[in-house]
Amino acid sequence: MKEIILTQEQLQERLEYWQDKLRLKDWRISVTKVRAYVMKGDYEGKVSALHCNKQAAISILHEDDFNSEDGLCVMDMEATLIHELLHIHTRLINKPNDEGEDEYCMFEEQAIESITSALIALERN
Repeated sequence: MKEIILTQEQLQERLEYWQDKLRLKDWRISVTKVRAYVMKGDYEGKVSALHCNKQAAISILHEDDFNSEDGLCVMDMEATLIHELLHIHTRLINKPNDEGEDEYCMFEEQAIESITSALIALERN
């Protein structure tokens, strides 16, 4: 896989493109590159969304802080952006109960990763 590092301007362009594709045009969404010490945690991206106002803020890990210790992962800011946009759709899906919440999150992450990979493959081929 090829590393995809985007400028802030390119991130904004890709946000607008993917908002349209993912039917999130009626949302006000911002995207910003963020340093790891601000993001606090082992994340490549995070989303904070207010569904009642259709507003969201996406943070993408700054390229200077990306670290793949095993060398198997490559930074792909566009894939991270898509992943976080998909969370906007899935965040309000009801969980059956509080038991198994970690399991639900794992399944949600697996589904989002699969969909993200499929979208990227379709877009880049």
